Amino acid sequence: MAAFKLRQPAYTGKNRCGACTAVNLAISVLVGGVLATIWPIAGLAFVALALVIIYLRGYLVPGTPTLTQRYVPQSVLSWFGKQPAVATEDDSTLEPNPDGSTSVDSVLESVVVDCEEIDDLCLEESFRADWREEMARLRRTDGGTARLANELEVDPDRLETETTENRFAVSVDGTQVARWNSRPAYLADIAAIGVLGERVAGWETLEEADRSRTLATLRSFLERCPTCDQPLNAADESERFCCGGEQTLTLQCETCEVAVFRTTHA
Repeated sequence: MAAFKLRQPAYTGKNRCGACTAVNLAISVLVGGVLATIWPIAGLAFVALALVIIYLRGYLVPGTPTLTQRYVPQSVLSWFGKQPAVATEDDSTLEPNPDGSTSVDSVLESVVVDCEEIDDLCLEESFRADWREEMARLRRTDGGTARLANELEVDPDRLETETTENRFAVSVDGTQVARWNSRPAYLADIAAIGVLGERVAGWETLEEADRSRTLATLRSFLERCPTCDQPLNAADESERFCCGGEQTLTLQCETCEVAVFRTTHA
């Protein structure tokens, strides 16, 4: 049998939820007030004990983390800084531009379709084939250096790359100008830029942030690593907190030992 621990680091310190604490303090004061009308000393003793328990454990009422998350409105949670988590990489929920010009949605709608055999979304077959072919071509040639230099409007000789455990960075004359979470992610995006430029009218007119979101979203449909062409493994790392939680979805290349795609949602 697991030993009982009075202190709960998961719900105290930096992990303390303001909403949980506020709800439990209010309940403690209410119950203490009721007891005080019968026996003042008992009411004061209850409130004092409740404060100690809330301090050590984060809450007094059993099940508070779940109850707060489920029943306290998001508008109230926001008072305590508990806003919904924003996707770190995949955030393609922009509305189409009202003037009908190219938008993230319009680009994705041109290359993402309903799957034929399952209830899901898939890459349009010809786009998928062209994208894979372009990734293979870049692997055989310069790794996308020429296209990246063209995108940045600089001479290829001025580009420098740096690969670390969780980053692939590109610099121009020593100044970092672009970054990906891995080299395979970079290669996928550079290849997609070429294919989208040929297939989607107005691709070049998209704002840089919208282009990055589109490319990241497309990477979530990859099945094989852009660098080594080995199958990608999907991982779901969910972590729940007192006032909510985060779900991190990752496409990992076990051969290259890097993530090709990663996104975090509430």
